[in-house]
Amino acid sequence: MELLKNANQRPWWQDWSDVTARHLQTFVSFEATARRICTYEPRHLPTLLQTGEYARALSGARMPEATPSEVERLVEFHQKRVQRFEGSAEKKLICVIDELTLVRPYGDSGVMRRQIDRLIALADNPQFVMRIAELSRPNLPVMLGSTTLFEFDDKLLPEIVYAEHFDDASILQEAGQVHKWIKHFDRLRQVSLSREQSVHHLCKLREMLE
Repeated sequence: MELLKNANQRPWWQDWSDVTARHLQTFVSFEATARRICTYEPRHLPTLLQTGEYARALSGARMPEATPSEVERLVEFHQKRVQRFEGSAEKKLICVIDELTLVRPYGDSGVMRRQIDRLIALADNPQFVMRIAELSRPNLPVMLGSTTLFEFDDKLLPEIVYAEHFDDASILQEAGQVHKWIKHFDRLRQVSLSREQSVHHLCKLREMLE
């Protein structure tokens, strides 16, 4: 009943409203109240999987006009999101990791090596379910784009699909559209590497960064 409990409280993410776009604040509001999150992100690793170093390099690449202090504020925001998610044992993240996000570096090889170390460690955390969509596998159904499904506790809200664009986002709530997204996501997940295969693949990628 987290939605009702927090209804009259000031959202914690408003402390970072000076460096976060409104659509990102909307995303985080869903993230904060959802019990289950399913996501596919073909451009970079999902935020809740990122290390602070990776988040810093990514923020600098996405916002080259940002000052160093603004980048650090975004890293603080990232770390707060990760901390709050991992502190809520009932929450679960199910994600398909596009292999492209593992071979396109943000930061130097050390940053990417430590990022992969985090992914390997998270494979043993029941809050996280990760599958890798291999670059070499033909005909993968990766047409979903940067999208995330939010499922809420006690059905206080309907399932929501959040589709991220270059500098804004759209939200899908119509049951037919949401069901279609879930069907495509499940298909992509099924043809991606298993948990054991994903961990093995991560270990091989890490060796290449030595």
